[in-house]
Amino acid sequence: MIALKELAAEMEKLCPLALSDMCKAKGMYDNSGLIVSRKGGAEGVLFSLDLSRRAVEEAAAGGCDCIVTHPPAIYGGLERIDEESVSSGAVYAAARRGMAVFSQHLNLDTAAGGIDEMLARGLGGAQPEILDKLTESAGYGREFSLTPTTAGEICERVEREFKTRRYVLYGSPDKRVETAASFCGAGGAEAAAYRGKADLIVTSDAPHHVIREVAERGRALLLLPHYAAENYGFKAFFAKMKAALSGRAKAEYFEDGRYL
Repeated sequence: MIALKELAAEMEKLCPLALSDMCKAKGMYDNSGLIVSRKGGAEGVLFSLDLSRRAVEEAAAGGCDCIVTHPPAIYGGLERIDEESVSSGAVYAAARRGMAVFSQHLNLDTAAGGIDEMLARGLGGAQPEILDKLTESAGYGREFSLTPTTAGEICERVEREFKTRRYVLYGSPDKRVETAASFCGAGGAEAAAYRGKADLIVTSDAPHHVIREVAERGRALLLLPHYAAENYGFKAFFAKMKAALSGRAKAEYFEDGRYL
């Protein structure tokens, strides 16, 4: 068994909550850290990108009494806990079963080796540069050089690395790509504001005005499913945490294939 305080300390080494505080100081919203507490420690920890009823069921079946997510389990304008609600029903289910819940959001997005960096590396960026730095090694948005390739070949790489075909490419598959920029999650605003040299921009959830902004500038835009783009880096985080927890608590991973 691992104490929740010790579990938090291990995650702090990889994604310090100070990074979340830096993001909030810039006007961003976040709610990372311990969301639902419990007495005692954790025999098992389930890592799931989202907190869902299905994740709670998987945790219970696997003997896990703690869940670690990426998007905050309680976020934004949540005003009440409703057993029937999609947004709060999973929180209710976890609490009812006595499970602790941690969320690691903007701090894990921006951390060195975190979700934003892993998106770039999954796309083939060997040495991605941070576009909006919080510290020397942490921040949001990555720009990286590639061995000359095409947008279509990058799409093929996405299918292999991110295990999804639910992407949308705006631009020709034959477009030559030597430099790319990526923004994990809903990085539409950052994609629209980007003025670098990238031939291809990769993000998720971009609205039409962002698509037009990028296309009119002569760049290709690749939209990945939000889940697939972040699940890739969260699995890398899980692998590090599983090694860190070895001998103290078992660690399991739940991947929800509905969203890949």
